[in-house]
Amino acid sequence: MIQRIQSLYLFIVLLLITAMFFLPFANFSLTGNAYCFNYLGIVNLQSNDLLVKILPIVILLILILIIGLFSIFRFKKRKFQIKLGKINIIFLAALVAIEVLSLHRIIYYFKAENFKCLFPLILPVISIILILLANKAIRKDEDLVRSVDRIR
Repeated sequence: MIQRIQSLYLFIVLLLITAMFFLPFANFSLTGNAYCFNYLGIVNLQSNDLLVKILPIVILLILILIIGLFSIFRFKKRKFQIKLGKINIIFLAALVAIEVLSLHRIIYYFKAENFKCLFPLILPVISIILILLANKAIRKDEDLVRSVDRIR
């Protein structure tokens, strides 16, 4: 049921996470070459060579998308939908942690120059907030259904 506000929140999360596959997280330069940090890892912008592969980011993004899509279509099982939301929040928090560790590695170990963080880095945080809002709305629906059942 897409007309429910929580389904809209979850759909926006799917859009934000999908956008992370297409947008770079950060740009920087090393020894005169321009590099980009994206979902695959660190990519040389001139030659498109992958300098460092960061596989956990890809795995987490795919898991978050699958769970989010599954959660949208489990609208009749509200308690299960809340559990899926909590699992997705854990995966999103892990994604944020991996991003922060990767940025730390880029800045301090690679000695990156002209480092610039881009907007997609905060998309997982926005997604966490949206999932929390969705879980709150789902819980409200569940309470409403329980109160109607008590009246009968």
